[in-house]
Amino acid sequence: GQAGASTMALALATAAGPARVVECCSATSSGLGTAVTAELGHTATGWRLGRREQVEILRAGAVHCSVADVPAPDHQAGPEPVVTVLDIGWDLGQVLATPGWIQQQVTTAEQLVLVTTASVPGVRRLEVAATVLGPRRCVAVVVGAGRRWRSSSSVATGPSIRAVENAGRLALIPTDRALTRYGVTADPLPPELLRTAKGILHHCQTSDTAQKGQSQ
Repeated sequence: GQAGASTMALALATAAGPARVVECCSATSSGLGTAVTAELGHTATGWRLGRREQVEILRAGAVHCSVADVPAPDHQAGPEPVVTVLDIGWDLGQVLATPGWIQQQVTTAEQLVLVTTASVPGVRRLEVAATVLGPRRCVAVVVGAGRRWRSSSSVATGPSIRAVENAGRLALIPTDRALTRYGVTADPLPPELLRTAKGILHHCQTSDTAQKGQSQ
C-alpha cells in the first residue's frame, strides 16, 4: 500500500493500450477511483467499469473482506484488450494462502511486477516477495530512488534482489510530487513513468518469447 503499484499498473496499461486494468482490492482501498475520465456503470458480477482513453478500468463495486470475496472479471463481449494488468492490492501471504482465481494468476504468471519504495522497510518487503515468488519471473520497480541508487546500498538487500538487478530487471523511478500529494487523477501520467512502463513491457514480451522458444 502507498508504494505506487496502482499507478504503475495504470502506466503499464497506458503504455500498452488498448488495455485493461483490473484493480483487485476492496472498494475501500481503491487507488484508481479518480483515474477514470468516464464511468460506464457496473458489470454483471458487480465490477465498476470506467474508461481512460484506451484503457478500461475495472474496480471493485463492493467491500471485500478477503481475497476469496473478489469475483473473477467478466468476459468481454467485444475483442479482448492487447494487455490485461492485474493490480492485486492484497498482502502476498494472504493471496498465496487463499485458493481462487487471483492466487492462480499470481502463481502461474510468467512475469510479475513488484513495486516498492526506496526505504529499508520497502526493500525488505521486496526481498521477501521476490524470494517467495521466484526472482527469475520478477521485475522490480523502486519508487523514490535516485539514479545512482543501487540495491547494494541498502542493508535490506538480499540475494533475490541482487539476482533481479543483475538480470537487468530493476527499474528506478524518482518521486513525483503531484502523484504523491494527489494520487492518480485524470491528468496525464508523468512521461518518465510511461517510459519506464514501456521498458518493462518490452522486457516482459522479450522474456515470454525466449521462454516459449526454450520450451519448444
